[in-house]
Amino acid sequence: MVRQRLDELIAAIPDAEDAYDLALSVVGCVSDVMEESELASRLYILWADITDFYELRPDHDRPRWHSFEKLGANGRSG
Repeated sequence: MVRQRLDELIAAIPDAEDAYDLALSVVGCVSDVMEESELASRLYILWADITDFYELRPDHDRPRWHSFEKLGANGRSG
Protein backbone atom coordinates (compact mmCIF):
# COMPACT_ATOMS: atom_id res chain seq x y z
CA MET A 1 0.00 0.00 0.00
CA VAL A 2 1.39 3.37 -1.05
CA ARG A 3 0.25 5.36 1.97
CA GLN A 4 1.73 2.84 4.41
CA ARG A 5 5.05 3.05 2.54
CA LEU A 6 4.92 6.85 2.70
CA ASP A 7 4.30 6.73 6.46
CA GLU A 8 7.29 4.41 6.87
CA LEU A 9 9.54 6.71 4.85
CA ILE A 10 8.44 9.79 6.78
CA ALA A 11 9.00 8.00 10.09
CA ALA A 12 12.58 7.24 8.99
CA ILE A 13 13.48 10.89 8.35
CA PRO A 14 14.79 11.80 11.84
CA ASP A 15 17.26 8.88 11.85
CA ALA A 16 18.24 8.97 8.17
CA GLU A 17 21.94 8.64 7.40
CA ASP A 18 21.45 9.82 3.82
CA ALA A 19 18.68 12.40 3.90
CA TYR A 20 18.93 13.13 0.17
CA ASP A 21 18.27 9.55 -0.92
CA LEU A 22 15.45 9.25 1.58
CA ALA A 23 13.97 12.51 0.29
CA LEU A 24 14.03 11.12 -3.25
CA SER A 25 12.16 8.05 -2.05
CA VAL A 26 9.60 10.25 -0.26
CA VAL A 27 9.04 12.35 -3.40
CA GLY A 28 8.56 9.23 -5.48
CA CYS A 29 6.07 7.84 -3.01
CA VAL A 30 4.29 11.18 -2.70
CA SER A 31 3.77 11.26 -6.45
CA ASP A 32 2.10 7.85 -6.20
CA VAL A 33 -0.15 9.10 -3.38
CA MET A 34 -1.07 12.19 -5.42
CA GLU A 35 -2.41 9.93 -8.15
CA GLU A 36 -4.78 8.44 -5.57
CA SER A 37 -5.92 11.62 -3.82
CA GLU A 38 -6.82 15.10 -5.00
CA LEU A 39 -6.43 16.39 -1.44
CA ALA A 40 -2.91 14.97 -1.22
CA SER A 41 -1.95 16.66 -4.48
CA ARG A 42 -3.28 20.02 -3.29
CA LEU A 43 -1.45 19.74 0.03
CA TYR A 44 1.77 18.85 -1.78
CA ILE A 45 1.50 21.91 -4.01
CA LEU A 46 0.90 24.10 -0.96
CA TRP A 47 3.94 22.59 0.81
CA ALA A 48 6.10 23.06 -2.28
CA ASP A 49 5.05 26.70 -2.66
CA ILE A 50 5.77 27.49 1.00
CA THR A 51 9.12 25.71 0.83
CA ASP A 52 10.14 27.60 -2.30
CA PHE A 53 9.10 30.91 -0.77
CA TYR A 54 11.22 30.43 2.34
CA GLU A 55 14.19 28.86 0.55
CA LEU A 56 14.35 31.76 -1.88
CA ARG A 57 14.05 34.28 0.97
CA PRO A 58 16.07 32.72 3.79
CA ASP A 59 16.23 35.90 5.89
CA HIS A 60 12.58 36.83 5.38
CA ASP A 61 11.22 35.29 8.56
CA ARG A 62 13.71 32.85 10.02
CA PRO A 63 11.75 32.00 13.21
CA ARG A 64 8.68 31.04 11.19
CA TRP A 65 10.81 28.96 8.80
CA HIS A 66 12.33 27.15 11.79
CA SER A 67 8.79 26.28 12.97
CA PHE A 68 7.99 24.99 9.49
CA GLU A 69 11.10 22.78 9.52
CA LYS A 70 10.18 21.46 12.98
CA LEU A 71 6.68 20.54 11.85
CA GLY A 72 8.09 18.67 8.88
CA ALA A 73 10.57 16.77 11.02
CA ASN A 74 7.90 15.85 13.55
CA GLY A 75 5.38 14.93 10.88
CA ARG A 76 2.55 16.59 12.79
CA SER A 77 0.88 19.94 13.20
CA GLY A 78 1.32 20.60 16.89
